Amino acid sequence: MELSTLQTSLTTAATDLLLGVVALFFSYFLYQQSNVGRGRIWGTAFLLLALGAIVGGVKTGLVLDDTTVKVLQQPFFFSLSITVSLFVLGVLWDFQGGYLKEWQDRGLLAIGGAFYLITVLFSGVFLLFLAYAATAMLFAGVVYFMLYLRKEVKGALWVSVGIALTLVAFGVQASKAISFHLIWDFDHNGVFHLIQLLAVTLLYIGVQKGMRLEKECVVREMKLPSEV
Repeated sequence: MELSTLQTSLTTAATDLLLGVVALFFSYFLYQQSNVGRGRIWGTAFLLLALGAIVGGVKTGLVLDDTTVKVLQQPFFFSLSITVSLFVLGVLWDFQGGYLKEWQDRGLLAIGGAFYLITVLFSGVFLLFLAYAATAMLFAGVVYFMLYLRKEVKGALWVSVGIALTLVAFGVQASKAISFHLIWDFDHNGVFHLIQLLAVTLLYIGVQKGMRLEKECVVREMKLPSEV
C-alpha cells in the first residue's frame, strides 16, 4: 500500500485521523465518568464517530483497489449512521429528564441501520446520508437550545453550538466550494474535518458538564439519608 500522491487527499486523511483520535479520547473520558445511561449513549456515539473518522482517513490517504475501498465503506457508513441515531437518543435522554422509552432506542437505531443499508444497496447516496444527518442534527440543536433557555441541562448551550458548527460543516462538504492553502492544500473535505474538530470539542465540553452535574446530584442524594 502506498500513500496518495494528491496533497488534498493527504490533508483530508490527516484531519480525519486527527478527528478520530480526538473523538476516541472523548469517548474514553465519558465512559470513565459513567458506563450507563447518558454516559453510555454519548460515549458510544463518540466511539463510533472515532471509528468512522479513522476508517475514512485510511480510505482517503492510501492508494487502495476498488474492492478494499468497498470493504472499508461498510464500517465507515455503519458507524456514522448509528452515531447520528445515538446523538438523537442523547437529546431525548436529556429532554425527557434522564430516561428513554423502550421504542425510542430500538426505533432510532433501526432508522440508523436502515440508512446504512441504503448506502450498501445504492451508490452515490452520500448527499442523502448528509441530509439524514443534517435533519437529525437540526432537531438535536433546536432541542438543546430550548433546554438551555429553560436552564434544564447544564452544558446545553455548548452542545447546541457544537451541533450548529456540525451543520455548517455539512454545508461546506455538500457545497464543495471551500478550500484554502496553509502550508498544505486543504479541499472541502479537509475544511469539513477541521470544523468538525471544533464542533466535537464543544459537544464534548457540553456533554461533560451535564455528566458532572448528574454526578453531583447522585452524591447529594446519597448524602441525604445521613443528614436526616
